[in-house]
Amino acid sequence: MTLPLSFFVKFAQHYAFAGHAPSSTTDAFETLSFAAWGVLAGMALGRSLNVLVRAAHAKESGGATASWE
Repeated sequence: MTLPLSFFVKFAQHYAFAGHAPSSTTDAFETLSFAAWGVLAGMALGRSLNVLVRAAHAKESGGATASWE
């Protein structure tokens, strides 16, 4: 999900700038762009944090590695 979404966001931004769309110079466009990249970064950070928490929990409960179940 992250990869197609990042391609779509990047395409939309470049298309708006290359086409000299009036909306690409507004504050709303800038805010939506930052929000989209924030969501993408948040998804990756959330998954990484989840792996770390599961590994710490598995270590505490006596397991060697986190399980996928």
